Amino acid sequence: MAGERPLILSIPEPRSLELIFTAGDLAELRRNYRIVEGEGAGAATVLDKHIAEASFIIGQPPLPRALIERAGK
Repeated sequence: MAGERPLILSIPEPRSLELIFTAGDLAELRRNYRIVEGEGAGAATVLDKHIAEASFIIGQPPLPRALIERAGK
């Protein structure tokens, strides 16, 4: 969809976005990007479902080769 904000997958464990960014920076991030957050067992599902459209990943989740090959960006 034209003009749609880029997608960020947020898997920042063991931290949270609130610990990584100041309140102002996090608000700006949320204004400029769509953020899909995953944690715990749900992180793998978020990656699997959204990897093809993600522009960025915040965190260091496991990224097996098969998942990376599906990344569109």
